[in-house]
Amino acid sequence: LGLVDRLQRAGVHFVMDAATLQTAPEPLRSGGVPIVPCADLQTHQPAPSGRLAVTVDGSESDAQLDALAAKAADVDVVMLEVAPGLSRLHASRRLFAFLKGCGSELSVVHQVRVSEGTAKDELALYLGMQAGALLGDGLGDGLIVEPYQAGDFDLNYLRETSFALLQGSRMRNTKTEFVSCP
Repeated sequence: LGLVDRLQRAGVHFVMDAATLQTAPEPLRSGGVPIVPCADLQTHQPAPSGRLAVTVDGSESDAQLDALAAKAADVDVVMLEVAPGLSRLHASRRLFAFLKGCGSELSVVHQVRVSEGTAKDELALYLGMQAGALLGDGLGDGLIVEPYQAGDFDLNYLRETSFALLQGSRMRNTKTEFVSCP
């Protein structure tokens, strides 16, 4: 826990489910960032850290999104994980249109769970379909990739693939690109 304390003093915080955070040992409990579903935002009590992450799945009502906009000053990041059965493209664009309409500058991170059975060589294509077009249009500030439990994706492969997607959408430069002109 000494490492956790040093990271928190350097401005690095751990994001975790609000219920898990309540039972976590110190210094995680006082310095952690709770993840709260948008539907629970109106009844959520502030965390000791004063920080907050909100999950949005695309099925929120206009009233729930209004509550998110009202608490925008208290929210550090919105994690967008579209619910199964909803179109990621449409649900995401609805959220971004809402945030733009109310003048909010909340950071939104696309959270993508890799479907079971996705092969290693299909991961980049899957991520590109799920979040690449949105990031390319400037809709989003980052990407979280969560593989299924039995996946054969090691951490380094996930990191390299995620950075390649961010570079392809012009959000981050991690390596030199060479362009050949005729």
